[in-house]
Amino acid sequence: MVPSVAQTLNHNLNVYKLYPRGSDPRRKTTTRTIRIAQRYDEVLKEESERRGLSFNALMDRILQRYVEAQRFFEGQMAVTLLDQTFQEILDGIDETHIRELALDAGSTRPQDRLRIRGLPLDHDSLVWFIKQVLGEYNGWFRCDIHQRKGREMLHLRHKFGSMWSAFIENYVASMFREILDYEPKVESLDNAVTIYINERTA
Repeated sequence: MVPSVAQTLNHNLNVYKLYPRGSDPRRKTTTRTIRIAQRYDEVLKEESERRGLSFNALMDRILQRYVEAQRFFEGQMAVTLLDQTFQEILDGIDETHIRELALDAGSTRPQDRLRIRGLPLDHDSLVWFIKQVLGEYNGWFRCDIHQRKGREMLHLRHKFGSMWSAFIENYVASMFREILDYEPKVESLDNAVTIYINERTA
């Protein structure tokens, strides 16, 4: 007997692989029939209307976030903080110490995060990891990517001040050194970090 709070929804769910630098337009889809609690359905409908998305598009985003990010944190001690709490923690850390932490973490953890997803340690994977995982899923910053005069520019915007810029600058630079054996040009402001990558590296 199906509970009265559940109903059947038919919609297309993407069969995901990880495609650095965006989704493969040729990716296949499949149709699944699932049962969800009615109250979930009501919330999802309201949220899709609020965002101006179709129900299917919202489900697609939710599943993408789970497949590409959230499932890799299950069983780990991941912490979510309000921005004000995070800012207060940052303000209590010495800049030299935060730079050292960033250099150490950036030299090892991104490699592990890419390997656990089955991705190669190359330029495309690294840029995808910065934009999609650190930016979109983890909320470290908003990443804009541009091509300028034979160079790729990653502009990372945030609202946490110079200490967070110091962390991002050293974390990302350490990633490039360890994974690509390349020293990118980095410009840092209070609320933004810009990374320049030469065409030969890309």
